[in-house]
Amino acid sequence: MATGGDYAATMDDVDVVPACELSSHGCVHHRVRVLDAAQGFIREHNAEAEGVVGGVALPDSYRPTRVQLLGERGKVQAAWTAADDGDAKRAGTHDATVSPVSAAITRFGDLTYVAAEALSGDTVVLLPVGALEPHGPHAPLATDTLISLAVCDRALRMLGSREPAHAVVLPPVGYGVTHLSDAFAGSVSISAGVLQSLLSDICHSLERQGMRRRIIVNSHFEPEHVNALRAAAEETDTTLFDVTRRRLAERLTDEFRSGAAHAGRYETSILLATHPELVDGVAMGMLPSLPVDMPSHIAAGSPSFEAMGMHRAYCGSPAEASAAEGEATLDTLGTMLVELIHSVRQST
Repeated sequence: MATGGDYAATMDDVDVVPACELSSHGCVHHRVRVLDAAQGFIREHNAEAEGVVGGVALPDSYRPTRVQLLGERGKVQAAWTAADDGDAKRAGTHDATVSPVSAAITRFGDLTYVAAEALSGDTVVLLPVGALEPHGPHAPLATDTLISLAVCDRALRMLGSREPAHAVVLPPVGYGVTHLSDAFAGSVSISAGVLQSLLSDICHSLERQGMRRRIIVNSHFEPEHVNALRAAAEETDTTLFDVTRRRLAERLTDEFRSGAAHAGRYETSILLATHPELVDGVAMGMLPSLPVDMPSHIAAGSPSFEAMGMHRAYCGSPAEASAAEGEATLDTLGTMLVELIHSVRQST
């Protein structure tokens, strides 16, 4: 799977969906119609011959479920199904319609309100959470947020693009509790109370729209931050994907389990697999291994990175990171999240 590069679709790396089968992708199931505008959208994104819907490379944000639509206008129109008057009135004065392109989108923020309304009640909504804090001299401040998004994307890819209604991904919450890194430039922290309230408000808003299946996907592990997520999840009956729990942590890498995973081999490998352009390879290669058991230091009262001996805002072994390890770790994380998605869908 290409990462960080050209996501142009080819016949080999996308699912082919004939227009006559569009009903299986949510169009008929959700009592909505395919718009003529879908062809206009498609032609704007590398359509082939005039009058043909084909060779479609959807924008980067849609890559987990890129769909190639084949057939002429008449075949697309043949897939239309009438939305009843009640649905149209409920949506407002406009006709309630959604295109097969919208049905394939997995980023919640890219949906139209009509497509959001048409989401199945079985859809699981994923909320990625991270932080803005230093990750050594080699990795970006938004590392934790990028990892949470990457885990969501990997899980959706594993679920399969032919079942896009399984889950959608909300825009991430990119701020968290980062007091341990306060002494470093680039650390932008919010209080635990603000974080809990923000997540609770988001989840309550989704609940009011009938989106009852929700998972918070977190990759920032400062204890005060994690506690705020747990409180918000409990308050709103939302599930937390919490890899700090022993049963999940034991499935991850040796470095992660050692507690020395801040901007080390574990996190840097994931970045090399997903965003290599954001990693300073020269700086990474010059960093010596720094084994620090962060959980033990925090439990003993260490108030900061510096107090733990992390004078350059990292621990672990970033110089040993590789894209191959990052891919393997993402496969493990994606598998665990898929298991949780299935569990949430079955239990609510």
